[in-house]
Amino acid sequence: MEHFSLEGLKAAAQAKERTLFRYESLPSRTGKRFYETRVIRTSNPGERPLTLLFGFRDIDQIVEQEQARAPRVL
Repeated sequence: MEHFSLEGLKAAAQAKERTLFRYESLPSRTGKRFYETRVIRTSNPGERPLTLLFGFRDIDQIVEQEQARAPRVL
């Protein structure tokens, strides 16, 4: 999860205006495990303070579809 460290977020925000992270967590009460976080830089590069907007969504159905399409390795 180094992407979510302060230094990782700063580096990602300086490199690109929008960054997307996917991760798996412990299941929630509703059974959701897979999430996607979109980080959008809302300030200009190098501007102080650096401002970021975070968006989160569960992607369990997307991951399930991707895994169903992926070739099986024996």
